[in-house]
Amino acid sequence: MRSNMPIGIYKYLMFSSIFLLLSFVIGCDPFAKTADDFYEKITSTDLTTESINKIAIGQTEERIINVFGKPEKLEKIVQPNVSHLSYQNEELRFVLNEQRKIIEYFVADPTFQTVKGVKIGDKKSRIIESYGEHYYEREEGGVTALGYFDKQNGIMIEFVLKEEKLQFFLVRVHE
Repeated sequence: MRSNMPIGIYKYLMFSSIFLLLSFVIGCDPFAKTADDFYEKITSTDLTTESINKIAIGQTEERIINVFGKPEKLEKIVQPNVSHLSYQNEELRFVLNEQRKIIEYFVADPTFQTVKGVKIGDKKSRIIESYGEHYYEREEGGVTALGYFDKQNGIMIEFVLKEEKLQFFLVRVHE
């Protein structure tokens, strides 16, 4: 017996079903939320002073090298046109745009801390105590991410926790 469903809709539903099934089988949650999904709902937090050893978003490659020395690893990516400077066995990484300015940095080394004193190994309550109640929380791949947006300055910080303890954090430009 032939269905009255148009072939285009049938193909779409079949493709969608297969995609969802494959996503769950390979461990990718197609319904997982990204930081951007929370942007409109979260009140802005001032992150203008956020830095690592006084290195902040928007500063130059030259400034990083003046503070941390020559990177242990330098990787240039063609698309998008960015560079990664890595230190401390890649537990401290900076991402630079075409103009050689910092657009993101990642910290997993416990010797570094945020300007508010949060460091690797701290508990979730310490992060909230330091950065406030205006955060989003999302789950992905067995970890929890807490994030804050500075909407006036286009910056965000995201803290990634496992079992309520900070594993790493990143600060990046948010457009």
